[in-house]
Amino acid sequence: MSFYEKASLILPVSPAYKDGALQSYKPFTSEGTFTFLRGSNLSATRINKAGLVEKGRENLFLYSNQFSNSAWSKVNSSVAGGKSGYDESNDAWLLTSSSAGGRLQLNRSEDGINTTSAYFKKGSADGVWLRVDLQNTDASVYVNLINGSKINSSGEIATRIADAGNGWYRVELVADWISVNNVRISPINTSGVVVAGSIFIQDAQLEKGLVATDVIETTNAAKTAGILEDLPRLDYSGGATCPSLLLEGARTNIVAQSEYFGSGYWSKNAPLSIVDNYDQSPEGAGNGSRWVSSGGSYPQLGRTFTGLTIGEKYTASFYVKSDGTTQIQHKSWFTGFAGVDFTPTSEWQRINFSITASATTHNFIIFNNNNNAPSSSFLLWGAQIEAGSYPTSYMPTYGATATRAKEAASLVGTNLLDQDNQTLFIEYTKGGIDSNANTIYATSDGTSGANRMQIVDNDDDVHLYSTASGNNILNNINATLLTNLEKGDTIKVAVAMTASSIKAFANGVQKLNFTNSFSWSVTMDDLYIGARGGSTETSKGQGVKQALVFKTALTDAELATLTTLNNVQ
Repeated sequence: MSFYEKASLILPVSPAYKDGALQSYKPFTSEGTFTFLRGSNLSATRINKAGLVEKGRENLFLYSNQFSNSAWSKVNSSVAGGKSGYDESNDAWLLTSSSAGGRLQLNRSEDGINTTSAYFKKGSADGVWLRVDLQNTDASVYVNLINGSKINSSGEIATRIADAGNGWYRVELVADWISVNNVRISPINTSGVVVAGSIFIQDAQLEKGLVATDVIETTNAAKTAGILEDLPRLDYSGGATCPSLLLEGARTNIVAQSEYFGSGYWSKNAPLSIVDNYDQSPEGAGNGSRWVSSGGSYPQLGRTFTGLTIGEKYTASFYVKSDGTTQIQHKSWFTGFAGVDFTPTSEWQRINFSITASATTHNFIIFNNNNNAPSSSFLLWGAQIEAGSYPTSYMPTYGATATRAKEAASLVGTNLLDQDNQTLFIEYTKGGIDSNANTIYATSDGTSGANRMQIVDNDDDVHLYSTASGNNILNNINATLLTNLEKGDTIKVAVAMTASSIKAFANGVQKLNFTNSFSWSVTMDDLYIGARGGSTETSKGQGVKQALVFKTALTDAELATLTTLNNVQ
């Protein structure tokens, strides 16, 4: 009999999402569905099976393909539905303006970098004017729908017109929104003049960032897709074929413009220019920026960050890739620190380094450390600076800082555990190295802490912490399992418990045989991964490969086999 046959719970050997939750492989019922917690925003990302950074996405337009709804004002115009669409559906609309001032209009107030998009096709009018009313100036694009060419544009960060086939074009307008009043859509002629006439329209979308993504249709509320607020992150970092459950602590990206390097937020000296939306980024979208330097004296991109805590560790990270030109070495640092050298390659690589702040203000710089630097160019994306001694997963920003809350998974009140005889097993990769104790895997009687068994990751070691009937029986003094660990190390730990003994094996070796007198006063039927319920501890970025529960105490031989590295159960 294999270990998987004996286990009462298996997670996530063959993981699956079920209704947005993390579902165990065994049992594949509601009893094996973990409650997962992580904040209420879209700041978290993961590396998906294709090796791309996957974000949460949101269409902020209401009634995004219901243009007859009163949310869309029809100024001297009308709409008719049921028309043949770009996607071979009958979900497109005909917008007809009765006068040169006619338009379709939606009021919407947002801040930051946003992309407005919709699909258009010529009707009796030959073009479309897509306009966003901003506080200081408008952002507009005029498009010839006969051939998909841009007639004119103004006030925008970027525009894009993509051929969707059969005369349809997806038009994108990227702008920095400040106190926006409305979005307007009007038929025009090929000279860019607003006219009476008709055009077809389908699937309007407004989303954060520099590019339009796959369509998300909405009704009376904004709708999300991708990595959502409470969706567990099954991560394929490092080219893994089998994912791990990524659990991280709370972090904030203090870089407010993590992808829009051409903005005034980032300072650039004279020999340097930035071309935004130049090429595909690590998320597979066309929002990778290009650094272009004509050479000269120390070409650099930078930003001054204030409000830092003296003595606090901070980690900077960003992605770079060759743009196909000959690459030279560049450098990144905070003022007063050595930083890191890098040379872009043909693959996206994430550059990172950490410092301990010596002042409340430091300048972050990416530059060529040469007073007479040669010309250079490369691709750049995803800047992040966070408090902590190691980098965590990317948190995108579009005009404001972003915070990802700590995350954990739990099964409360499960009958997958046995009070007197049980074995917990977990395989994970070591997260960050710091002094914060973090529960990797635990069983307990709830949040009181009177009865619990915890596998704890603390700095460079792994130890057990346990209480029975309110008495502390195991801790890092008498139950340290592994020491001198490094970030990325693979760890396998199994703890077998009976009414009178606790045995622990780590990476194939017995580390604990505890037989002192103790008793569990109640059934421990709550299970936690990442952080114990009711605690303030934070996860450290460990990647959980698999977690098992057995309703029996495994034998020594079984525990050794189960925890041996490179052993396939």
